[in-house]
Amino acid sequence: YDGLISVAIKEKAASEILDYEGNPITDQIKNTGTLEAAGGQVILDAESLTTVFEAAINMEGVVKSTKMDIEDSGLVKMVGDGDIDVTGAIEAETVDIEAKSGGAIVLAADDINAYSLTARAEGDIQVNTNIAVSGGDIVLHADYEADGIGQFTQNAETIATTGTGNILIDGSGAMTLATLKTQAGAIKIGTTVTPSAIIGEPHFVHTEGDIEITAVETGNDITTLKTARGDVLKYATQGNVTLESEKGSIIQLSSTAIPACHLRVIGDDFI
Repeated sequence: YDGLISVAIKEKAASEILDYEGNPITDQIKNTGTLEAAGGQVILDAESLTTVFEAAINMEGVVKSTKMDIEDSGLVKMVGDGDIDVTGAIEAETVDIEAKSGGAIVLAADDINAYSLTARAEGDIQVNTNIAVSGGDIVLHADYEADGIGQFTQNAETIATTGTGNILIDGSGAMTLATLKTQAGAIKIGTTVTPSAIIGEPHFVHTEGDIEITAVETGNDITTLKTARGDVLKYATQGNVTLESEKGSIIQLSSTAIPACHLRVIGDDFI
């Protein structure tokens, strides 16, 4: 006995799985309680069986995996062949979520307390709750196999990181953006998979340092602003966009005018 519990469902399983009361079980892995591994790892792996369950992982409870010392990992990892829904709370050094087989990821957690967060989905990624990580990167990559199916939707008000952490968002189709905020890091939109349209009113914020615009590019009804920091900021050319430098200036170094239906700039100065 190795202290592990495993459940295997063979290929000949019925088309649905029932609980002891005869009710269908729709989630391959479901957590409604608390999983805690101080100084260790929490790994939820739900691969295969996409025709049996509606969701690969349904994380309604609490997952904690924090570092005890510098050698500990503090990792929470979720991998599933199918949809992954996160509505509970996560506390970890690193959060890594991957939805395969065309699966989608919905982030609606009560609280995500992490140094870094990565979510990759072959299908859609939907962010329904504010996200703030402390120091590391936020990577939200819909359609990571780049087959043109899988869009990113930000229904939450704010996605933010502190320190040198970057925000990287990719997805195909129509991408919905709201407020994206970094301290010393860059905001990069559609650098791996490019959206066909931008929806919403993007609000790009640097909490420290200037926003120095070095290039303005327009095509297919999307305008891209590139900055000296490394930002790649995309918005609808005929839409509304806000550029904000909380402790600096907005500096236009490009010779190309910035097109928009409504351009709002917030900072110490606009040069």
